[in-house]
Amino acid sequence: MQYQAGLILESVRECLKIYACEHHNESAVDGLLRSLCTFDVQAPLNLEAPPEIPSILAVAVNILTRGLPTLASINLEQHFANAFKLTTRVDDIDNGRIRFLLKQNPIAASLPDKFFKVLHVIDPRAKDRGRYLDLSNVDSSFEESFLLQLIPEKYAYLAQLLEKQRSRSSFTRDNNQGHVDFSFEIPYNIERERNNRYNQQVQTKHHKIFVIEVDGERYHTDLIDDLKDFAIANLRTNIKHITEDQVYRDVKDFIESVSREDYVIITKENFENDRYITDPFTSLAISPFGVARLQRVFLQYLIANYEALFQQDCVRVAVIERDFPCAQVAFEDILDLINRLNQLSEKKIIIPKIELAIYTTLEFCNNPLNNAIQNLLLIISHHLITYNNRHQ
Repeated sequence: MQYQAGLILESVRECLKIYACEHHNESAVDGLLRSLCTFDVQAPLNLEAPPEIPSILAVAVNILTRGLPTLASINLEQHFANAFKLTTRVDDIDNGRIRFLLKQNPIAASLPDKFFKVLHVIDPRAKDRGRYLDLSNVDSSFEESFLLQLIPEKYAYLAQLLEKQRSRSSFTRDNNQGHVDFSFEIPYNIERERNNRYNQQVQTKHHKIFVIEVDGERYHTDLIDDLKDFAIANLRTNIKHITEDQVYRDVKDFIESVSREDYVIITKENFENDRYITDPFTSLAISPFGVARLQRVFLQYLIANYEALFQQDCVRVAVIERDFPCAQVAFEDILDLINRLNQLSEKKIIIPKIELAIYTTLEFCNNPLNNAIQNLLLIISHHLITYNNRHQ
């Protein structure tokens, strides 16, 4: 199932506003932020909402999801300020506001561009494709070969960006059956005008999409014909077919077309920069989205299981942090919000004690967001981690 939630620090939001204004690129910034707010959840737990939802939990979900991304709470802002020493609290008495602004530093002028760049998320540790990519849902050895061998080492980052087995209906928003082998959606918003069913001109937003079919043409003739029809109907969709008899030519054509995209160029630079994921400015921009995802799923779990949880003294939670730390502050912040809402409500809810265990990788065990909770951290060997190849 898919959810939407995102949080952003005020300092990061202000820098991105400056970038969008200076580069006339608001559509790219908005598209990247909305993409980071969208995520899929697979769970063996009950996450179905009952007919009656405790009002406090409903309000908490609304507060978390109202902005996409929503400005972080004062509690969350203070946590990041204490951890990284890059932002500072400013009490604006005249306007009745509490702000968290970036401190003066030598690279202040370049931060708008830097924050835009770090939103192009990729894992630079995943250089060894055979070791890191999840190949459990590829349909053929030809598809596996496409990911691991046919894409040259110079372009290895592309394998991490490709989504496997995306449903065709997600492109056309109808009952189209089946899946495509691989797809890649550039999250920058593209705006265009069209007439709605009332013949009124409206502004719509969509993304540029690449669809890649890598099985032999003799197996997928009908599918490719259908996809080509779809490409004609939606000029922002690009269909690439990797045939067995022209494989090197077709792969080269695909790489040439996709590697020219600005999104791919910037993402490649992040992939080649080993410090990208450990840079504190990356954490300032990305970790709040991880916080929001954990909070949204935790709230959904409380909503779906509230009657049963009401009778429990403790809920044990384990979080595997493969990259940006976020679990400790996520639970502190959401429990603080629930407690504050409880204080304002006549009909209070009871949340059991949360027992939290956090598993991390060596790169992040000394991250400032983790320094205060060393006693909770359990280090995972790097080679045991399997990275998801989806960029959302």
